[in-house]
Amino acid sequence: MVRLGTGIGIVMWMLFVGVFAFAQEQADPEQGQVVLPDGQSMSMKTYIELMRTNLRAQKKQILSQSMGLDEAQEKVFWPIYNDYEHDFSKLTDRGVDIVMEYAKHYENMTDETAKDIMDRTLANQTEKIKLRKEYAQKMERALSARVAARFFQIDAVVNKMVELQIDSKLPLIK
Repeated sequence: MVRLGTGIGIVMWMLFVGVFAFAQEQADPEQGQVVLPDGQSMSMKTYIELMRTNLRAQKKQILSQSMGLDEAQEKVFWPIYNDYEHDFSKLTDRGVDIVMEYAKHYENMTDETAKDIMDRTLANQTEKIKLRKEYAQKMERALSARVAARFFQIDAVVNKMVELQIDSKLPLIK
């Protein structure tokens, strides 16, 4: 039987609750706006950036608590992680641009625009997978396969939570 680690489970639950609480807003894709619980609104792009900034800080805390690295491993891990996060954020920026394009064309979505958005989304997802494979190999060589696998387990959960929060704000194509 596989037992979930209580430490990572609790930390992930805290992250989920924090993201969920942060995301109790309503999206207005036609206007590219998110309406906050207090009635104020902000651009979808600003909302996504604030959520990403909040999650980056929480992700580092989760990794610090969950990776179980000794001091020597930390000296190797964090520079690799920082490079990975830098490269991954470029792909995430591309994804944000795609979401903004979707919001811009939501009311008047043509088949051509829908295909372009779908193709760009799938290409971006493919690039993320390639990047993860590249950094999994780097971590495995520099540390171990177990450390790399543990990191990518945590990374996958955090990224899925972010994607869920963004995707849940977007209505289906008309």
